[in-house]
Amino acid sequence: MYLPSKPNKYGIEIMMLCDVKTKYLINGIPYLGKDSNPSGLPLGAYYTKELTKTIHGTNRNVTMDNWFTSIPLAKDMLSSHQLTIVGTLRSNKKEIPPEMSNEKSRKIGSVMFAYNNELVLVSYKAKKSKMVFLLSTTHENGTVSETTGKPDIVEFYNSTKGAVDTFDEMSSNMSCSHKTQRWPLCIFYGMVNSTLVNAYVIYVHNSVKEKKKPINRREFAKQLERCTDYVHQQDDFTLVKWFLKARTELILLNKYSFDCDVKTCSLCNLKEDEGVPHFIARCPVLAEIRTRHLRKSILSEEELRAHLNGQHWQAVSRYCREACQYTFFLVQQFNF
Repeated sequence: MYLPSKPNKYGIEIMMLCDVKTKYLINGIPYLGKDSNPSGLPLGAYYTKELTKTIHGTNRNVTMDNWFTSIPLAKDMLSSHQLTIVGTLRSNKKEIPPEMSNEKSRKIGSVMFAYNNELVLVSYKAKKSKMVFLLSTTHENGTVSETTGKPDIVEFYNSTKGAVDTFDEMSSNMSCSHKTQRWPLCIFYGMVNSTLVNAYVIYVHNSVKEKKKPINRREFAKQLERCTDYVHQQDDFTLVKWFLKARTELILLNKYSFDCDVKTCSLCNLKEDEGVPHFIARCPVLAEIRTRHLRKSILSEEELRAHLNGQHWQAVSRYCREACQYTFFLVQQFNF
């Protein structure tokens, strides 16, 4: 799409949710146009709710710009999802009282507040021809800073609004992207760049926690690249693919395709849903292979979770590879 106000005017727009302190990318959704909303909500409300799904009920604040902010969204986020918002509001919103939007009769630096239960609306005339409107469900009272003369809501917004822009800048400053006309490849490059930034954020957090001095991001990227070379040199890349398949539940189990209605495992008589947890942890037909690679015939939920989180990932990969081969053999020979 074309965005004339951005440094890169042509590209794929990704809606993002980032942590303001660490700049860690929490969630991201591609913007697919005005007709991409399946729920019938306004686009701003739809993307806000989708992006914040992972933090619903956590009593956090979400700072957003005027493309997302609306009065109904602020009420719904607070009542249904226990999230407060602070965001700029477009001047054409019908909920704004006309007394607050009259630019000509207002002095520069003047402030007006409006209240409606848990909502606080502030109108601040920053310049002669610039009126700023902000909506907040975080602040209970409208106060003005004695040092700057700006409303505290404006000060709070300015201090928490830059996480996504900073994340974008970090991704573009050190990028693996190449010039291409294939949009899937652009998405892939963006995913790699985002992963590198998130990995560095986690590394810095752990280093500070352990009272160690973190290396700079360029050196971190070089070390990460050397680790990738090590994986290739050790011929473990196929194991990585099997582990990723297990993590994302993309292993084609038994003879059924992904869109088949059959869900129970046809190899055993446990009558459990045929999925990765059953395949790795419990299916008795695969108990011998499981014992050989994972040292147990049946895994508990805690042990399965630990394995899928990376503990002994090579053993999990080898198990998945051999178990799948054995499963396909049984299907072909005995028509399970």
